[in-house]
Amino acid sequence: ELSSLEELSLSSNSLSVLPNDIFDELSSLEELLLNHNNLSALPDNIFDELSNLGKLWLHGNSVDPIVLTLELAEVSAESSADTVKVKISLAEGAPFAMTVSLTASDGTTEISPATATLAPGATESEIFTIIPAGPVTVSLGTLPDVPSTDCFGDPCFRGIAVAAGDPLVLSLSAPTELTATRGDGQITLVWNSVNQSTSYEVRYRQADPEHVLGPPTSVSDTTYTITGLTNGIKYVVRVRATNDSDTSPEAIVSARPSGLERPENLTVTPGDGQITLVWNSVNQSTSYEVRYRQADPEHMFGPPTSVSDTTYTITGLTNGTEYVVRVRATNDPDTSPDAIANATPNAPDASAKRPLAFSLAHNYPNPFNPMTSIEYELGKAGEVQLIIYNVAGDRVRTLVAGHQNTGRYVVEWNATDDSGHRVSSGLYFYRLQIGDFLATKKMLLLK
Repeated sequence: ELSSLEELSLSSNSLSVLPNDIFDELSSLEELLLNHNNLSALPDNIFDELSNLGKLWLHGNSVDPIVLTLELAEVSAESSADTVKVKISLAEGAPFAMTVSLTASDGTTEISPATATLAPGATESEIFTIIPAGPVTVSLGTLPDVPSTDCFGDPCFRGIAVAAGDPLVLSLSAPTELTATRGDGQITLVWNSVNQSTSYEVRYRQADPEHVLGPPTSVSDTTYTITGLTNGIKYVVRVRATNDSDTSPEAIVSARPSGLERPENLTVTPGDGQITLVWNSVNQSTSYEVRYRQADPEHMFGPPTSVSDTTYTITGLTNGTEYVVRVRATNDPDTSPDAIANATPNAPDASAKRPLAFSLAHNYPNPFNPMTSIEYELGKAGEVQLIIYNVAGDRVRTLVAGHQNTGRYVVEWNATDDSGHRVSSGLYFYRLQIGDFLATKKMLLLK
């Protein structure tokens, strides 16, 4: 019943089970996309009857060589604009080189084999352009074994496009650096713009596999806030770029909206084999969860410890080893964002070496993308300001503005400004001020 179908997209990990004649009745098909993790398993001669096919997209990787033949609809050669172009496309930032060879015939002339090589990090390459005298047959040569998840979780090999007419529009790239900031009953999304896109589509569902994705919402900007969500429930969000003729692969992120505020003023006091934590209470919370691990990234966070008070002492630690501690408020099923601090337990004589003083440490990591942590120490309580500036001296983001008690603090910055928009890469300065104490350090954001 699909004899008039013009566009078709198939995604599967078992396309090899398709019968050879699956497309035989689809003579009207003009655009075809196949998503598969082993393209070489496609049946032979599967495209023989697609005489009107103008675009073929192959997404995935191949273990064995691929040789596919397709015949394009006849193209008028009345002007130089009536051309046939062949291009290959890699995902942005693909870490490997790739070579593809093609041969073509326009019905009267055999065209010498053409070869194109994409260097690491390249995104597209035109292999050849011809003005045909009749139908054009293009044979794809051997494709390399391409890793399927090296480029932001998407296949690095984006496909091969063969199209009649000029210009040829290549498949859109998936939005990169998709981040989700949770709020009360909502999730705010930010992502990088995609070249050649005119809009974006946002879809979401609860993470429970029993739920399905809702209809897409069209967005013209690179930020969007999903509202009306249930606090404490995990949601999966998908964002893809679109234009009049194409849609990109999806960028995916998950987050839990929360009506609970992050515990403020988390302070850590190291002791002999232990760390004592103190933080401000959070409205509407019924308890708190404390997790910790050694600062070495090879170590994982242990299971959370439930605490009913706003103070807790972690014991049984190794003196001289730095630890990362996270504290969040809870109110089943809702949880707040984490408050984060670092501390190193010491024997009594080591911990008493010096009292707390005013200091501002270097951010870590540096350079960074997109998250970095800034640690500082307050020798006494007071009104604190921690502000990010760009190289022009403009204020970009206020991280802290208010009263804080004596102690050590760690604040995270996610490379966004006060409006929630992602900032461009480059040099930034962060300045800490409390009373007469003023300190400034620089950091580098790389993308």
